[in-house]
Amino acid sequence: MSAFPVDVIDSEALRVIGASATADRAIAEAIRLNRDHANYYFGCGLGYAAKQDYNRAILDFTEAIRLNPKYAGTFINRGNAYYG
Repeated sequence: MSAFPVDVIDSEALRVIGASATADRAIAEAIRLNRDHANYYFGCGLGYAAKQDYNRAILDFTEAIRLNPKYAGTFINRGNAYYG
């Protein structure tokens, strides 16, 4: 797997095998390179939610919604983070 472009599936696969630090670095670098990609913020939000860092997850899900308001999954995950 190449580190870039990373997608949500790649980052979630890394988390499943216990490489969450690698996933976090890959997503952070992807956002740095392309701040207009909603999936990167969505993936970052999933990572924060998995760590129970719900405030940061909400911020990333909100940014993903701003960039792509048509993806219902982001709204659902942001709602879950509010109730985390």
